[in-house]
Amino acid sequence: MMILRAPHAHEGISIKKVMFKVNIALAPAVLLGIMQFGMPALFLVITTIVSALVCEVVSLKLNPRAEGEINDGAAILTGIDFSDEFTATCPTLDWCLRCRVCHFLW
Repeated sequence: MMILRAPHAHEGISIKKVMFKVNIALAPAVLLGIMQFGMPALFLVITTIVSALVCEVVSLKLNPRAEGEINDGAAILTGIDFSDEFTATCPTLDWCLRCRVCHFLW
């Protein structure tokens, strides 16, 4: 059985650089969604990115032998992808959108 390296490894490109390019490529779609659906979409994107970053930190702390890094951009990509799975008016987000702090921002 032949074990091959990942495609980006042949070019000498780091994972951080690849993730940065992918996140930049997704930025117009995220901005359009926020412009179209407003504050709930912004809150959803921020919530999913922060939760993905927190999960990444926790998983790296629980497994000290892990080779990942928190600043490689993979968690941000995961958060953006996860935010695409929900609608901007997701019922689970209603409790927070109706709190006093968010009501003040509206």
